[in-house]
Amino acid sequence: MRIRLAHLAKQIDQGVEIKQVVFLVSRRPRFENIETEEILFNENNLYLPLKKGWVKPKKTPATETEIAKFLFEQSDLPEKLQSLPVVFVDTPEKSGLSATMKRASTSDTVIAWMKLNPKSGTILAVSNPPYIGYQHAVLKKYLNPGFKCETIGAPKADPDKVSIRVVLDSIAKNIDNDPAFLS
Repeated sequence: MRIRLAHLAKQIDQGVEIKQVVFLVSRRPRFENIETEEILFNENNLYLPLKKGWVKPKKTPATETEIAKFLFEQSDLPEKLQSLPVVFVDTPEKSGLSATMKRASTSDTVIAWMKLNPKSGTILAVSNPPYIGYQHAVLKKYLNPGFKCETIGAPKADPDKVSIRVVLDSIAKNIDNDPAFLS
């Protein structure tokens, strides 16, 4: 998530203008093996400097939504980005499913956002490899009429560490959401 936020900050520094920031996130628990305290609280992370005077919180963010809020508040972002209205679409998990299946998907978060009746217009979605195509297809499929979408991707920090399973899953989801992907 920090990589995507850093990429958005870079776009704004380069003159891209936006009117609002929307985080499509969920109440899924923090991935303790990936979103570790060491990574979340790292003052020397490679992507975004921390705000001057930032103080480590007593409580570690417990959900994806809390992590998004934490990173937005923790990071030293361009003034143009900090001054924008921010919406966190806190999508609940699906009930009655196994732990691996109940996590809200990208489509669940887009549907939850559309239920908030956002003003239509052009959106700039920020993703990262290998999810860019899949997430763009989901946005095109589930955005309300009147929306246009462009999806850009932050560079992947270490592409050699992306498993083939994740790449194939992303391709399958892209095909599922946009059958024309194969033509």
